Amino acid sequence: MAECWGDDEYDQSNPSPGLYLAVSAGMRHSCALSPLGTRCWGRRDERPLDVFTPPASGGVTDLSSGGESDTTPPPAPTGTFTAVSAGDDHVCGLRSTGAVHCWGRDNHRQVSDAPSGTYMAVAAGRDHACTIKSDGTIACWGRNTNGQAPAARLP
Repeated sequence: MAECWGDDEYDQSNPSPGLYLAVSAGMRHSCALSPLGTRCWGRRDERPLDVFTPPASGGVTDLSSGGESDTTPPPAPTGTFTAVSAGDDHVCGLRSTGAVHCWGRDNHRQVSDAPSGTYMAVAAGRDHACTIKSDGTIACWGRNTNGQAPAARLP
């Protein structure tokens, strides 16, 4: 069962009942992963949010909630993802093969510059994204106005 606290102006701290495996809090909403799928509650873009998405084949084992979004990213591409992370207007997923796939708005190349290779984790920021490669190194891409990418590449 999920428990949330803090600012609840948009019901983002009032989780839907159920058993959950992971939870993530966004700016004005929260999302949780259950064996039955993903549920999000609260507010997104000045619209009430109470969404349930059944699991895709294979299943997601990790998720993150994005910030404020001007647009709704398109649905995930087909295939199996083990982790999904939402930025403001884009989403990145880690496929079961370890490949990173991003979709949605590409205004800072946060979608089209996703690296090829095998990765252990992915995280989408507001206008950038980062991955952890199987050797432990980090690669970031997208908007770099504050040094968030690609300067975050470490040896």
